[in-house]
Amino acid sequence: GVGGLGGINRTMSVDALQAGFRAHTLDSVLSPPDPIANAPQIISDIGNFFPVAEGRYLFGPLLTLGWGTPTLIALTLGVLLEVPDPIRIVILGLIDAALPTEDEALIQLHIEVLGVIDFGALTLSIDGSLYDSSLLIYALAGSLAFRASWGANKNLVYSLGGFNPHFNTDGLNVPANMQRMSVSIGVGDNPRISSNSYLAITTNSLQFGANVQAYASAGGFSISGYLGFDVLVIFSPFHFEFDFSVSFDVAYDGDTLTGLTVSGSISGPTPWNLQGT
Repeated sequence: GVGGLGGINRTMSVDALQAGFRAHTLDSVLSPPDPIANAPQIISDIGNFFPVAEGRYLFGPLLTLGWGTPTLIALTLGVLLEVPDPIRIVILGLIDAALPTEDEALIQLHIEVLGVIDFGALTLSIDGSLYDSSLLIYALAGSLAFRASWGANKNLVYSLGGFNPHFNTDGLNVPANMQRMSVSIGVGDNPRISSNSYLAITTNSLQFGANVQAYASAGGFSISGYLGFDVLVIFSPFHFEFDFSVSFDVAYDGDTLTGLTVSGSISGPTPWNLQGT
């Protein structure tokens, strides 16, 4: 599929595009499934994403590539240019895959990407989202964010799955609630094992963490367990924080028979702190 978008006296609302990205509604512009039937919604979305702005113009190609018959992997890409100065470029991407067949897919991937280059503000932002995806019986999800500025206030932020709970993201222009990189094993809620993780790098920090949760029940008895940790390293002045938590619980009809929870934190080096329960 080949198409295009053009706008006269129109600009791009990055906030609206990012909101549409998080709500997975960008396909109403990139590749609407039924343009005629959905015309009112598509026109409304276009007006929201590309509001009126006197003297601004935008244009760009929209392209959809498919592989296989029937289509097993589809890539939809849009590159939109806004002129005159300050020039901005927005890259919109959708990747859908179902292998080996759509009806009996062992691998399902749905990935959205939104990139914005602003030559006026001298910034680059990229957001990515993996949603409604699975590998065999394992559900997959997660989000990505990249921010870079090369103007007077140089900055760099990269995150897979979010940030350390103790890290203040104010002023970094990153999504407020990024989804952890997650893998879930099991059909339904019993039994289930799930894992969440994140990795983040900024100009002055390294952050990573993960947790694993498990649950099973039968005959009124239930067993649950949790293991998690978070690490935050500040380069200058050097400082680190390490938090951990482990728990185990056996219950009958909702009442705990025996359980153990251990949690603590270590930070330093000036001063050193150790806390635990």
